[in-house]
Amino acid sequence: MNLRDQFLRGEYGQIVQEFERLNVDGTKLKKRELPWVAASLALMGRVSDAFELGERSDPVARFYVITALIRSSDYQRARREIGEFLKASSDRDPVWRFYVFQCLGFHAFFEGRFKKSLYWSQRAWSLAIKEMGLHERVLSADLRGHCLIQMGDVEAGLESLESALEVAKRFGNQSHVRALRAAIAIAEVQNGYRRDGSLRELLEDSLQSDSYTAANVLIELVRQANLRGHYREAIKIVSETRPLIKRVRHKRQAASLAVREAYSHFRLGDSKRAISILDSAEVKLDSRDRAVLVEVKGLKLQILRAQAGASAKESEGRRRPIEKQIAKLQSEVSLLAHEVRNHRSLSFLRRFSGDVIESPAATPIDRWIQGSTDYHIRKELFDRGYLDFFNSLFESDQPDALLLAVVAGKVLVRTRSELSAIEDGFSSNLRRGLLILASDRRTKEEILRLVWGYGYDPTRHDNLIYTFIRRLRVALGPLGSLLTFSADDGTYGFSRPVSVKVLDYEDESVVVDDLPITPSFEKELLKWNPRQLEILAKLRSSRRDGQPLTSQIVKPKDLIEAYQVSRITAGRDLAELTDGGILIRVGRGRGTGYILKS
Repeated sequence: MNLRDQFLRGEYGQIVQEFERLNVDGTKLKKRELPWVAASLALMGRVSDAFELGERSDPVARFYVITALIRSSDYQRARREIGEFLKASSDRDPVWRFYVFQCLGFHAFFEGRFKKSLYWSQRAWSLAIKEMGLHERVLSADLRGHCLIQMGDVEAGLESLESALEVAKRFGNQSHVRALRAAIAIAEVQNGYRRDGSLRELLEDSLQSDSYTAANVLIELVRQANLRGHYREAIKIVSETRPLIKRVRHKRQAASLAVREAYSHFRLGDSKRAISILDSAEVKLDSRDRAVLVEVKGLKLQILRAQAGASAKESEGRRRPIEKQIAKLQSEVSLLAHEVRNHRSLSFLRRFSGDVIESPAATPIDRWIQGSTDYHIRKELFDRGYLDFFNSLFESDQPDALLLAVVAGKVLVRTRSELSAIEDGFSSNLRRGLLILASDRRTKEEILRLVWGYGYDPTRHDNLIYTFIRRLRVALGPLGSLLTFSADDGTYGFSRPVSVKVLDYEDESVVVDDLPITPSFEKELLKWNPRQLEILAKLRSSRRDGQPLTSQIVKPKDLIEAYQVSRITAGRDLAELTDGGILIRVGRGRGTGYILKS
């Protein structure tokens, strides 16, 4: 059998199985075949077994053994091996030089020194294009693509990975094909270019043959579940991922998984457990695992800040230890982020330290992080299902809550700390009733007086109250079952506290879609239906973009066509906005239109 050809086709598992069968039979392999067995064992996570063979004379096999050491965060041993590799290499031999460049680039990448890694990967890539075969082109383009993505040039990085995938298909290495497909999908999902539906398909393909790739896909699925606000689902995927990571013995993967698991527990209100998970992950990492360390410490800082905010009313003596811990951790994270300077760490510096840092490229995920006050971005996030971006709008001690008027036609619901989006089925009366019942339990008399302004008459108004409560339960979606009637005191209300608020920001000077959000504005906002909110968003966008005046005017026929409503309903929607001082009427007869008030 030709083990080299098998290895280059990605048949690592078959090589190891054949080697073990021959050992049982007492048959010895030829010396020239041992390097490929060592490399296969290393790629299967069995680094110690690979070293026991003691044969790494081929540069390709030697490269894979070194990368296995780096992946397991055994940097000291990896550096010794790279040093020996450098001594054994010859400047005149392009194959040895190529794999030395790849080793140096791979080592720098895992240490979080992406600029240096890109330098070595560029040198390897140039050499591969001029003098190497297809296998080397795949390796160099793969590393180069990952470096570019980490440094924020996502589109160039994806292009490099896609070129590597095409070459891998040409020479038939299915292991590389699976890994590259997963890497491209993960990068596209992480940066907002693709939805996560395709990841499950890749997972099924990887689980049978490549534990490392399967674990990477699962780690991203955990992150996606967290972004959607499905924290319990994320924890279930974590338990599915642990055995795979244990099989490949990858400390960095284990730490990345721990960060996502800790985030799930933090959002579910268990900060103590989250910090315990992060502390355990940090202890196992090497100090050179900078890119992962900045994530571990960054999340820990976020949790401590949340705890400090919750304890703001406590005595100074109890607050001081947390404040000192936050200050120390802030400096550590800032130092790590400046050293790593990849896309994620730069994003952290922009969000948490207030540093003004330019990003090489604006990906969708960047827009979402930085544009939470923009109506169109909020709508895009809702369409994607990325509800976790709105978690900061809720109080941390409110596991059940509703957020109204985030986007037209949608309500954000928090049920036992998990998030979901439901259709906005709240009329103005239902919204008023919701706010009234969320503040306190109410009798039928109080509900009728506060919602409609009537005096209560049992013969006339009981059916009205029953219908109103039934519709309110339907509109509340998953929180509807909490709205109950107490026979003891004859009141309606929530069985456990439910917070209800309209999208608002603490700073009253903040402008959302050109409209200041103030307490008085919040009361007016409750009167507007989803059609009216969407009309206003479109008009403000047209004005902000400097479009022609004709594009800044809305007519009743526009509403009739867009929402399939009657002319009477369209006219009433626009008349209410005009009476509210938001729009002004222009023109007469069929030419009547409405424009934003200056």
